[in-house]
Amino acid sequence: MNHCVNRFIRIVILMAAFFLFTVKAYAIPTVFSNVPSTDITGDNTLVLMLNYYKYANKTPQAADMASMLYGVEYGYKKLELGGDFIASRSFVDNGNYPGRSNFNFKWRILTQGSDEISMAVGAMYLGSEKYAGGQYYYPSPYVVFSKAFNNVRLHLGYQNNILGFKSADLDNKNSRGLIAAIDGVVWKHPVRPVSLMIDYVGGPLATYGIGISQPVNSKVSWFYCHYKPVHDPMPLSQSESPKQHWLGLTYSVKLK
Repeated sequence: MNHCVNRFIRIVILMAAFFLFTVKAYAIPTVFSNVPSTDITGDNTLVLMLNYYKYANKTPQAADMASMLYGVEYGYKKLELGGDFIASRSFVDNGNYPGRSNFNFKWRILTQGSDEISMAVGAMYLGSEKYAGGQYYYPSPYVVFSKAFNNVRLHLGYQNNILGFKSADLDNKNSRGLIAAIDGVVWKHPVRPVSLMIDYVGGPLATYGIGISQPVNSKVSWFYCHYKPVHDPMPLSQSESPKQHWLGLTYSVKLK
């Protein structure tokens, strides 16, 4: 594990140094780019996460626009509980993430196979830090459904306070709406298959995401996602909506 973590950190530093891309990390291993899935962490399984997150701003920023993020998730039967910790205080103070720490949960109510479809409910950004103006961050509850067709799955749901924002832009329009995703295996390697995921969150902060993920072995996986806001700049305020990228490594441990 130490060898994998050290190697991952060296790769991240090297890529950042050469500006190959910028990266964003997320709180829950069972999401796509921004959209939560109906998947949950395995029963009595602990998932440790090492991530690097950065906003790709066009204009220079005074505060940190990148930070390491450390996460943990635990699965119990059909429940999933987890939390994050952000390394950079400056990154958080600039409003780039909902506090130094926050939590999440998910409950999968239906499972395809025993049921016709899968269904899950949950909430992200629990215990979020509040910022001036009262627009963000807030708990973000959701419901999502999925249906598998051979190697492709379709996902559709609804989420409130999308991306942790209660409202957006100068019209204070509520940040809530449709969430949708599609994912599937694009390289059918017998040990290390590569999966592609594309998602969309609606509302005034609508964002497209695309990413890939791959297991290294039975315990270690890596993933990369890129996010692109639909509105850049925002229609009324003309404030910048930066692109984002995310690279992460997960380590799964089955507890006795």
